[in-house]
Amino acid sequence: MLKACRLVLTLAVSVFLACSGPASGVDDGWIPLFNGKNLDGWRVKIRGYEVGDNYADTFRVEDGLLRVVYDDYEEFDGKFGHLFFETPFSHYRLRVEYRFVGQQTPGGPGWAFRNSGVMLHGQSPESMTVDQEFPVSIEAQMLGGDGEHERSTGNLCTPGTHVEMDGELVTRHCTNSSSATYHGDGWVTMEQPKIDTVAESLGMSGRSLQRALSEEGRSFRDLLNEAQFKQGVRLLADPVKTVTDIALELGYGETSGFSRAFARIAGMSPREYRRRILTTDRGSLSGGAERKPIKTNN
Repeated sequence: MLKACRLVLTLAVSVFLACSGPASGVDDGWIPLFNGKNLDGWRVKIRGYEVGDNYADTFRVEDGLLRVVYDDYEEFDGKFGHLFFETPFSHYRLRVEYRFVGQQTPGGPGWAFRNSGVMLHGQSPESMTVDQEFPVSIEAQMLGGDGEHERSTGNLCTPGTHVEMDGELVTRHCTNSSSATYHGDGWVTMEQPKIDTVAESLGMSGRSLQRALSEEGRSFRDLLNEAQFKQGVRLLADPVKTVTDIALELGYGETSGFSRAFARIAGMSPREYRRRILTTDRGSLSGGAERKPIKTNN
């Protein structure tokens, strides 16, 4: 159920209802959650204030954009704010366009620098206490870079919840994605990869790509898995990164999940693969041992 969105700074939001046909006046079934004019359909909840109290005009609409602005704040003082869309959804695909501009508000915690997110499967604003910082939810985190260090976006965070990934319970607060770092003030689009987008980049329709994959006995999920595998291979070549670090960077909840997925394609564990590529000169194993072929799907 889509119920809560924690939106900080400038962004635009839309949702695709996969179980319905195209909405009137909206192409390809996308239903905009923001009308470009005002906050109709949204409810504000800021820590320390009752539902509906938009303290210091924090959430506002300017030039057709939904913005979160702190220019009337002397100090941030833990005033975490959230916007809740009034209509819950049970079957959806979310696309968010966002960017971060300006400097962090004085008093904001270091981890909150260029930090926002979309809260999914969240509690209602009425069920939150006045001083509650975040709704119990699953968050698709949006982060901006600091101009120097790597900082992925699209991470999974779980305020008040736990999730199961690859059959294992994940209790850590956040699990990093494998995304690039986006420095500066440019716009970023966050959306789950879909077959139509990939097909368009190949100059074909989604249906044609699906048919071509089916003829080869493969699926779109296979393509996503292979892309993740290839990125894992690239990261394993860096001896500084641990296998656990790589698993988290690729979005796995546990190292074991990454190891199983990697072994299905490579025929060996990530640690064995790394040992083979890092212990030899010119591709032969030390001590004259015979190398087992490493499978890759190109």
